[in-house]
Formats: sequence, structure tokens, C-alpha cells
Amino acid sequence: MAVAPLPSPVTPALTLHPLYTVPVAEFRWADPELNRALREAILARQSQDPGVRVSNRGGWHSRKDFQDWQEPCARELRQRVLAALNRLLLELDPRLDGRHLSGWRMVAWANVSPKGAANAPHQHSSHWSGVYYVDCGEASQREELGGELVFENDFGVPVEILSHPDPYRTDRRFRPEAGKLYLFPSSLFHRVEPYGGDALRMSIAFDLSHPGFARPDRTESRDNWRWKNFRGPMRALRWLQERLGI
Repeated sequence: MAVAPLPSPVTPALTLHPLYTVPVAEFRWADPELNRALREAILARQSQDPGVRVSNRGGWHSRKDFQDWQEPCARELRQRVLAALNRLLLELDPRLDGRHLSGWRMVAWANVSPKGAANAPHQHSSHWSGVYYVDCGEASQREELGGELVFENDFGVPVEILSHPDPYRTDRRFRPEAGKLYLFPSSLFHRVEPYGGDALRMSIAFDLSHPGFARPDRTESRDNWRWKNFRGPMRALRWLQERLGI
């Protein structure tokens, strides 16, 4: 007796909603004179100050005072960063006006990375963060020397591993080049891969905050007893901290 074939399963209609695009902006200035002046200013500071350790693993991390450096090159770079931020903000939301584009608070610092230096995965507590590359040593010419800026995919979307066993391959890597500036949301986890060149790498990192913006962050409310039980007062405290730039 012939067996009737099973009916094919009915495939339902599919609607895919790509959620939560994370904006990472890249700007570039071809200005070797600016970079030479910044390099001299950074090396002069490094010779006078032992620096601090934050996410850096090796290398020199200045105090978070680049926003106060008075060298003309430092003032010029700060102006360019703020102009780039304004362009990014208007690209994301053309309805913004002067209330949103002025009044940004900047905290910034310089980094000097010799051979072997890296930065551990971390995020920042401000609204927007960025890094400007003054000198990339040999890393921009030789890929095997590392030093890439890596943005980590922290969304937890399952990744196929039967044909490619690395579940972290969706992290995005950017190769630094002198004159490039990256701006990104401060909540985005990122790291710097170990650098293998002999020439020094130099960069300047920025944190940018504004009382007219708020960063939605539920991590504390999920893990912290105060957030779970006193959500209203804790949100009011968070709003006050953001207003004061704390």
C-alpha cells in the first residue's frame, strides 16, 4: 500500500525587526602639524607625571585633565571634537537645537602605548565617548602588530559555531590611523588589543556629558537592592548626578 506523503509544514509569515542600532562615528583630519604638536605636548607631560592606571595594561595614562591643557594644539583638538559631536548629534536627530549642541562637559586624557600595552574591556559613565589617534606607531601599516580598537557585541544574540567556533566574531574591529577620531555611546563596551610595534602609539580619549541628555541604564536596577526597592528615589538621584556631571 502506498503511503501518502506528509503535508509540508505551513511556514508562517515573517516580520523581522532589526532593533537598537549602535552609532559609531568616524572622522578624519589630515593634519600632521597638529599631530606633531600634540605628540610633543603629550611627551612633555609624560616626562613630568607618572600617570594613572585605569583600563590600561601597560603604557602611560595621563590624569583626566586634558580638557585643561592650554597648549594651542590641545585647544584646537577640543574644538574639533565638539564640532564633530555636534555633527553626529544632528545626523542622529535633526530636531536638536542650541540647547543640545552647547554646554557639553568634557573630561579627557592622553595615552602612550609602548610594545605590549593594551586596554582591558570597559565602558564609560558619560553620554558620549571618543578617541583621537595622534600617532599609531607601526600598527596602521602592519596588521599583525595589533592595537585595534574593538567594540564588543554585548547583545547576546546566538551565533552559529558549527562552521566557525568563535562566538565573539561579531565584535567590530577598527584599525587606528593618525588623524582619526571615533565617537560612540559611552555605554558601549570596548577594548584595545595588545600592540606589538616598537614605535610608540599615542591617543587622546574623551568623555562628554550634557544635562539635556539621559542615558537609559537598567543594569543597576536589575542587580542592586536599592534600585529594586526604591526605584523612584534612585532614578531621581541618577537624574541629579547627570545634571551635575558626576
